[in-house]
Parts: sequence; C-alpha cells; structure tokens
Amino acid sequence: MDPLELRAQRMAVVIHTIAGIVAGYVSLFFSRFWYALAPTIIILVVVGFVSQKTVGKGKDRKWWLGNGVAMYIMMWLLSWIVFFNLVAIPAKII
Repeated sequence: MDPLELRAQRMAVVIHTIAGIVAGYVSLFFSRFWYALAPTIIILVVVGFVSQKTVGKGKDRKWWLGNGVAMYIMMWLLSWIVFFNLVAIPAKII
C-alpha cells in the first residue's frame, strides 16, 4: 500500500477520534440523547469537510465512512458514557 495513502488514513482517523471525544464532552451538557445528537451531527459534518479538504482529496464516501465516521461515532458514544459517569451533573440538567 502507498505510504501517502496510509498517512491519509491515519490522519483522518486521528482527526475524527479527537473530534469524537470533543463531541462526547459537548454532549454531556444535554439531558437527552436526541438533544445531544444534533450538535454531534453538526460537528461530524464540519470535521468531515475539513478532513476532506486536508487529507481526503479524491476519496469517495466509502473511504470517509470507514476512516472517519465509524471512529467518530464510536469515540463519541464511548467518551459521552465515560464523561457522563465521571462528571458530577447538577440536578437542573437532569
């Protein structure tokens, strides 16, 4: 496999992983799943456009789904669960 292709895949995974963790923390401040889903999708679309312009030039949707969206969703849910269980939430939010 081409070293530049591997570098692009790694960069896309790292970018989406970091964005997923940030989205998990942002989702902590919403009380319900459906309320947290909207900002998460907005962050995903913005990060998708940024990564498409920087590392994914000429790539198709299948590449983006495999190297970006899958990692983003997994890290978002994982970090949201971890933050939700570790951070004390005020009673007003719940």
